[in-house]
Amino acid sequence: MLFGRAVIGSSILIASAAVATFLLHVRTRPYDASRYRKLVQESAELRSRRALERHPAHQMRAGVQKDIWAVDGTERLHFRLNSGYSELSITQKKDKFEAVEELQQINCWIQEKIDPNTQMQQVRTLTASEGTYYYPSHRFLANAVHLGIYRLPGIELPTSLTEKPFLIGVARQATFVASGKNPTFTAYDITATLDPESP
Repeated sequence: MLFGRAVIGSSILIASAAVATFLLHVRTRPYDASRYRKLVQESAELRSRRALERHPAHQMRAGVQKDIWAVDGTERLHFRLNSGYSELSITQKKDKFEAVEELQQINCWIQEKIDPNTQMQQVRTLTASEGTYYYPSHRFLANAVHLGIYRLPGIELPTSLTEKPFLIGVARQATFVASGKNPTFTAYDITATLDPESP
């Protein structure tokens, strides 16, 4: 008899808890339904092509590093771009997305040649106060650029340099395009000096 009352009491308590849970957490109130519909509508608008056309997205970034690898013949060349600060803007035109990143405090290292037989590489360095990186073309553009070209041991792009460059220079503008099979680097109006003591 006592056991039966305990079972009935427990059943009533469990049923009450289930009803309370449904009323407080599962049941959709009209207010919640309208908020949900509004969120779905806003999400669909953000995904539509007009959202980024009308309101491009912007993001401020610090300590940016980009590592890009490109194939040159049988060798894989490494391109590393560091920036102290940047502002990334994403826009959409019709079905195409375009991103432009305005970079500041730029330090860039580019592997230009690798000789696996001698385990040597040629590396170009580039520093500039500001530049622009374009996606998805992977095109980099900078003005008032300081350049250095090094012959270094190894085939991996180093993280620090102790050797002297065999050529230094200043260019009015420099561009680097990493898309495609052959990466291209171009410097305009360059003034360069060859170090006679460099190997």
